Amino acid sequence: MVYKQLTYSKCLYFEVPLNGQRKIKFHEIEQLFGKKIIAFNVCKDITPLSGRNIFESESINFSFTENGQVYFILELNQQYFDVAKTQGINIPFERKIQVSDCFITNPELETGTVVPCVFWYQDEVPATAATSKVYDTVFVPFLRGDSLRNTLPDYRTFLGKTVTGINVNCTNDNTMKSPLGISICNLDIVKQSFLTLQRGTDFIFDALPLYILYQYSNYEKLKFGCLNFDFESSFVQVARGVPVTPSSVWSLSLEFNN
Repeated sequence: MVYKQLTYSKCLYFEVPLNGQRKIKFHEIEQLFGKKIIAFNVCKDITPLSGRNIFESESINFSFTENGQVYFILELNQQYFDVAKTQGINIPFERKIQVSDCFITNPELETGTVVPCVFWYQDEVPATAATSKVYDTVFVPFLRGDSLRNTLPDYRTFLGKTVTGINVNCTNDNTMKSPLGISICNLDIVKQSFLTLQRGTDFIFDALPLYILYQYSNYEKLKFGCLNFDFESSFVQVARGVPVTPSSVWSLSLEFNN
């Protein structure tokens, strides 16, 4: 298996429902049509955005094709894509694929659960990152539960800056505090949270599981290709059925080009 440092610019979250069939094709995703796919992840340590149960077995396999005929990945076990196992080192796709001809193999004929997935893709060449970096932290108040939107604060100091890195700050308990003494959402809440970044009507991150950005133990941090987004139209949401945790915030550390 060949690995390389990848640059990520956009992503899309989706769930594959298991229906008791052995071979389950992905549905067509219009947002990915004609786009170059950079990598693919499975997120089994989260609560799905839909609130449905995750299939816990390790027996799921994935197959990917460019043209519906030749498969460049065939029956590769889900552990090669699992965020908790890859730790920031993803298999490079770096090609356009025929999404509707890619499929999951479900040898246990599981039904009624889902497999949460993320496609990383790009529709433009990322700008070259500057060598000088600035770091700052955004605190997003947790005000709305049950998949409703918690908008990012409109920080004027970030206006016109491009983001090249994002990390989630949290602990397993509730001991981490913001500078104002507010509790920072713990790892359990992060595993139920999703980040959407938008520029106008364009989705940069479309419901990215926040757990992917919890990168302290990763072999490599995810490298982003100069993200430009509007804070006022970007938001964090939690999975359906998850209530508000009062007086708490998500903590996101951002790396900027200076």
